[in-house]
Amino acid sequence: MLTRILLMVLLVLSTPTFASIANVSAIKGDAVILRGDQKLPIHLGDAIEEKDQIKTSNETKVQIIFKDRTIVTIGKNTLFSVPEYVYGDAKTSKVEFKLSKGVFKSMTGKIGEIAKQRFKIKTATATIGIRGTIYIVRVQGDKTQLSTLDGATYMQLNSNGAVYDVPAGKSLDYDAKSGSVSVKDLTIKTVMIQTDPPQSEKDQLSDAIEAQTDDVGNGNDSNPLGFNAGDGYMTARTKNKDNPNDVYLEGMTNTQPAGGDDFVSTMVADSNLPTETDGQLNQTTIEIPYQVVAGKDSYNEYGYWADKNSAQLSTPFTNPLPGIAETPASTISGFTGSAAYSGNLVAISGSNQATGTLLMQVNFGTNKVSGSMTDLTLAGNKWDNIFTNGTVSSSGAISVSNFSSNGNVSGITGNLNGKLYGNNAQGVAGTFNLNGTAASGGSTSASGSYVAHGGGP
Repeated sequence: MLTRILLMVLLVLSTPTFASIANVSAIKGDAVILRGDQKLPIHLGDAIEEKDQIKTSNETKVQIIFKDRTIVTIGKNTLFSVPEYVYGDAKTSKVEFKLSKGVFKSMTGKIGEIAKQRFKIKTATATIGIRGTIYIVRVQGDKTQLSTLDGATYMQLNSNGAVYDVPAGKSLDYDAKSGSVSVKDLTIKTVMIQTDPPQSEKDQLSDAIEAQTDDVGNGNDSNPLGFNAGDGYMTARTKNKDNPNDVYLEGMTNTQPAGGDDFVSTMVADSNLPTETDGQLNQTTIEIPYQVVAGKDSYNEYGYWADKNSAQLSTPFTNPLPGIAETPASTISGFTGSAAYSGNLVAISGSNQATGTLLMQVNFGTNKVSGSMTDLTLAGNKWDNIFTNGTVSSSGAISVSNFSSNGNVSGITGNLNGKLYGNNAQGVAGTFNLNGTAASGGSTSASGSYVAHGGGP
């Protein structure tokens, strides 16, 4: 009898036990946890354990929040697992996620801050590392795609060990079958901000996530990773009573009006984590560059890039509207007359911006360009000017470098560039960079973008 009791005690002691490392904070659709030989339907508030695999069905979204406040949102038809998760100090904390197929988005928490070198995401063909960030990973067959919305990530290929950095605003595509690697810009025309954004900015946040997932997917998903008010999702108050430092959260339910707080914001705001941790999380801003569209005409839109956290403005841009193309060189070569264009511009300097008007004349017989910028006062500096002796090339590229001041900024130098659009060069759009001496005597600069249109030559 004593031998039997000892054997039973040894069996109990040798049986592995797994503590909760995360909780299901939101779910829409059907999903299961694969735990050993068990297949457990996922419910709101369910505990996630180390080694668990989460398998989602079509039209399913699952969000889980880990002890360190890492948030993972899993899209449809996805197999995501947590081979390893240890939340300790800077020396002992480590994370390994695995994505076998599908897509997930994550905002890293405390481990991503204190032990980012031991935070890895693995696919069948690559290993991904993070440096405190927001990112999206998608796996489709032999293809792995990594998109960085904030911070920085990198991908190391299993095939040859090559490492590729993926900074914020970039997306890397890797095809293990062909060996091809390509990096592209992410197009973000909105802003993602810190907790408790106004309703209008919440809508923009949803659009930003949708834009990114569309970029990394097949274009047919409709916000596959976003949980929006009105979707009918539910979140729960969860707490691991065995550990008072575990996450203590309360989110919105499907009975809350659509105008209620975004559930991620509510979760961040309501926790019993240590004060210094809560402070760090609540002060975190998603530093994603986003496009500000200042305006448009019938052919192009124009604006600049901005950063919500730093308030700095940079990189003026123009984009042709859908269905609009550059004027073919073969068409331009047949022009002999002149064309007059009128339109608008936006100029930026640091965190300041101002609008103005632009007039341009293009003489296709002499290939000369002239015009003016008016009503342009930026941070007290009046940049009104006349530009002359510019050129238009046979391909429709416009270049100007001669400016005469009509405002209180003197000695204006710089350049203005542009392209012609429409089947008969009815539109023109481009950017400019200017330098000069302010009325106060110091040097000053401005850059911007413009669009203008006319009847063509």
